[in-house]
Amino acid sequence: MIKNLILHLGDTKTGSTALQSVLRSGNFRTPQGQTVFYPGESLNQNRLPNSFSKGTPKGRSNALFASLAADFRESDADFGMLSAELFQSVDPADLKRILTEEMSDFADRTRLISYVRPHAERLVSTFSEQTKFGKVSDDLRSHFQKLRRSGRLKYYPRFTAWQETFGDQFSLRLFQRDHFLNGDVIDDFFAWMLGQEGTVIQAAQLSNASLSVGQIALLRRFQTLMNQEGKVERGGRMSPEVARALVAQFRLTGLGADTPRVTIPDDISQRLTRQFGEDAAQMDAAFFQGTPMSDAIKSIPEKLIGPNQDFDASSYFSDNTLRAFDTMAQMSILLLGENPKQLRQRAKQARLQTRLNP
Repeated sequence: MIKNLILHLGDTKTGSTALQSVLRSGNFRTPQGQTVFYPGESLNQNRLPNSFSKGTPKGRSNALFASLAADFRESDADFGMLSAELFQSVDPADLKRILTEEMSDFADRTRLISYVRPHAERLVSTFSEQTKFGKVSDDLRSHFQKLRRSGRLKYYPRFTAWQETFGDQFSLRLFQRDHFLNGDVIDDFFAWMLGQEGTVIQAAQLSNASLSVGQIALLRRFQTLMNQEGKVERGGRMSPEVARALVAQFRLTGLGADTPRVTIPDDISQRLTRQFGEDAAQMDAAFFQGTPMSDAIKSIPEKLIGPNQDFDASSYFSDNTLRAFDTMAQMSILLLGENPKQLRQRAKQARLQTRLNP
């Protein structure tokens, strides 16, 4: 039986992909030979939080966690590990109930961890991520309004619920380079989990860095071509597997890497400070030493502030580049229409086999 159970809860865009790729590959060496069991074959375990979604068959969560509990009982690893950034959307009381029902053997040796980005960085990274999957088709200004109305930039109520449900079993760490051990989130996580420094990462990790404006524009162009060809997928958007495969090619080839980064219009940065300053102060008081969240929102980095941005690909790429992109996109869309399930699976496999520096 595993000696400790660790649940990594995200958040999204806080190095989860890099951590998961290290865990899945096993390309790390712990300082005293401590062993880590990361069950399954997928990069992450987002099927677990997805099992709490409305419309999911009754008992699905129990079945998944019961199966994992059996795996953990058979393992003699020092640490059993689950990592799924979509836990950020799960009610902690629901997770507590499932853990009590299906993993009670590990109740006194379970710890949970989340990383959280400062508000401005979260706004930019979420805009990039949701645009990648076709969930956002407008500009950052409109995206800010949606996030504000949804309450997703209100951190304090959400993380307080985790703290109240799990007590000192739950840890929250700031996703900011100067707060990481060695300036690296992977080193930081392993040091937290093991209680000591010295883990050596032996291979590069998959990266999920935010996209440039030009790369976002190309993804939107691909989506438009899909719509024109009538080859839309889930909910009228390209599948995550296809989107990630495209992004991986952007990074391998450098296409669009020299276009501007996504920035926040100055008036939106001021509104962000006014409307979420109290939330930042509450987070500091509850979870951090000093005032890092308040400092971050009062002094949004200059590199994050800029003018309104154009997401038309023709503003960043030559006609020749766009013709070549359109040709390849149309070929991909044709293949997608022939056998979408197979193409999505191949795209997923290609991404997992690609090792990119973060």
